[in-house]
Amino acid sequence: MFRSRYISFNPHRIYIRHRHSKINKISSQISNKRNVSEDIHMEDEPGEELDETSSNKYNELGNEDELDDEGELDEYELDEEDEPDDEDEPDDEDEIEYEPDEYVSDEPNENESDYEESEELDDLDINEEVVDESLKSEQLPHTSGVFAPYFSNITEALMFCWVQKHNISTHAYDELADIIHHQQFKSEDVVKNSRRFRKYRQRLPLLPIRSRQIHISSKKTPSTSKNIGNAYYFSITDIICHVLNNPLSFNRMYFGPGQEVVENKELWHGNIWKESLRFGQASITIAGNKYYSGDFVTYRKSSGSPKEIGRILAIVQQDNGLKIKIQRVLLYEDLPINLQSNDRMERSEEGELWFLDREMDDATINIEPQVISRRVPITILYDDDVIDRDSLKIREILYKYNGHWRLRDVKYSYRHPSEFAAFEEPTTEFPVYKLYIDLYYDDFGTFRNVYHSLGGVYIQIGNMPFSERNQLRNHFVLGFVPFGGCFDDFIKPFIAEMKQLEEGKIMDIQG
Repeated sequence: MFRSRYISFNPHRIYIRHRHSKINKISSQISNKRNVSEDIHMEDEPGEELDETSSNKYNELGNEDELDDEGELDEYELDEEDEPDDEDEPDDEDEIEYEPDEYVSDEPNENESDYEESEELDDLDINEEVVDESLKSEQLPHTSGVFAPYFSNITEALMFCWVQKHNISTHAYDELADIIHHQQFKSEDVVKNSRRFRKYRQRLPLLPIRSRQIHISSKKTPSTSKNIGNAYYFSITDIICHVLNNPLSFNRMYFGPGQEVVENKELWHGNIWKESLRFGQASITIAGNKYYSGDFVTYRKSSGSPKEIGRILAIVQQDNGLKIKIQRVLLYEDLPINLQSNDRMERSEEGELWFLDREMDDATINIEPQVISRRVPITILYDDDVIDRDSLKIREILYKYNGHWRLRDVKYSYRHPSEFAAFEEPTTEFPVYKLYIDLYYDDFGTFRNVYHSLGGVYIQIGNMPFSERNQLRNHFVLGFVPFGGCFDDFIKPFIAEMKQLEEGKIMDIQG
């Protein structure tokens, strides 16, 4: 009497298998659809209503089954005396079987997502709170006046409106309050026209602002931009003069020779300052003879020792006295045995010498000025120049690599600044101040926008100690490259000005 029945849902082809009983699921669904009045009528005549409803439903199912191709469904009979009991209800063994189909959609249900969002919005509404509200009447101060009870006087009202209207920051208001409460502040001295402050600025010893036109690239700016723009900048000479006339800055600057110390901290502790003729000490007078940095000389390490040849690398300050830093020059006899070939011996007879690489431990020494005997003319052959065969010359450098002595061409060596940056000391009675100018360019974009790239050009004065150079106030702005401006055009006046400063310039320093 009980047969398995499958009901197919066409959209997803989901098959539900269940068992039939005297009161099946179909009758329960039909009974649930009735209204309240029908339910009350069922209580009066339960047997007749149930039989009529069941028979009508089964007749409908039977008609539908006749149209089905399979035709495997049977008719169901329900006696009037049969009543539903606990055994006839669907048991827990009913199963739901899903058959996969390519037409089944995996998209989430929109109704479910909308329901979840509505629940979240309801939760947010529940969490709503007041974060800022006006004071209640009993909390307001008990004051009398025109602005009561909100403000005590007109000063409070005006200051409050001014701060709120112009969005004044806390720091700016604190400074204004300090000015107003200053003992010497007088309200009658405050000018009513802000343009008067422009004239006040011209009274101060401020740096003049210069302007020049530069080319603007159309590839880096919007199409509405012009091809020519104005660049505003300061002069390097004006900045130097301004710094040197500041007693606090001038007294902390160093203008002496390079210093020999155990640990390098300042710029004048490095080799660039020591060996450069433009920063360190360029010459020294010994026994009436003037020797320059970069000269070749003969010297004795100690009294009674043979004379040796060396090159003056720098004139440095060590132990509160001047010393001369020498790079050793070797003779043929000083070369390692494995490098003493017949060819080099013949060249040594023609006056050839050899450099000892300055990176070797004993390549450079510091000697006293008085041990220098005389100057020696020596030529360094960076190329195959034809010179006098009997003159002294250097073509190779001795160095050590992986524990073995080797020779390399002198053109691969470090060149002394005196060879490419010659300097003539000015013959004047005025004091000479040599400045270490560090000019650098910082390219950055405002708001990370390619159309608003803005590069800043700055200078630092290396004569200041590191503690002073590390402060932002000692980074001096020369100017900013306009949006889309050509850096080469912008930097031209600074390069020309630096060349003029290299030649020397007379300034009025410290009165």
